Amino acid sequence: MKKLLLFPFLFIAFNAFSQLQKGQWLTGGYADFLYSGNHQKVKNLTSDYTSTTLQTSLNGGYFILDKLSVGLTGGIVLSNSDKSTESTSQIGHISNSSSENTFGYVIGPFIKYYLLPTQNKLNIFIDFSYGYSHNKQKTETNQSIEKPNDPSIPGSPITAGHSEEKQKVDANIFALSVGPAFFITKRSSLELGLGYSYIDYTKSKNSSHNFSASLGFQIFLGK
Repeated sequence: MKKLLLFPFLFIAFNAFSQLQKGQWLTGGYADFLYSGNHQKVKNLTSDYTSTTLQTSLNGGYFILDKLSVGLTGGIVLSNSDKSTESTSQIGHISNSSSENTFGYVIGPFIKYYLLPTQNKLNIFIDFSYGYSHNKQKTETNQSIEKPNDPSIPGSPITAGHSEEKQKVDANIFALSVGPAFFITKRSSLELGLGYSYIDYTKSKNSSHNFSASLGFQIFLGK
């Protein structure tokens, strides 16, 4: 009996918060973190690869219709990737390694729609955005060759090489994110998103596909 009496109050508490009405404003921010790694060993070749990316962004938008907002978002990107290979052949033991560090920014418009009724405390959002990205990259590579001991060859059996390159990379980013929005209060929500993005690099024919998870906080202003 107590459970039956408690159910209506839980239902009301679960459905009494969000305001996603035409004429409102929203503002907030997100943080995306991506990590990938790979280890392979084929015969005499061993390779390792790791990559981490952190992207933070701020957004501001306006509800042109109930549950539908448009706006602008911008943020910064920090990433690092490391790759190394080791192999053994007749000329000796060869080690190669490279490290790439990137710092840049992303800015562009977005469209966001909430699927469930505006009064729900739990809602589902779909966010589509376009971003122009400008990045500065620094790449360092190292190579060392350890030759077999040969008395007929004077000097050290190890040779090494190092190089460094800096470049600017521009790209167009098309992204889609979907996830739940938990309304903590009538004016704020915590949002978890699973996203996919397609990146088209403007100065080359390269492109990439990425999956990510994000955590965001939104504040709703107006009415």
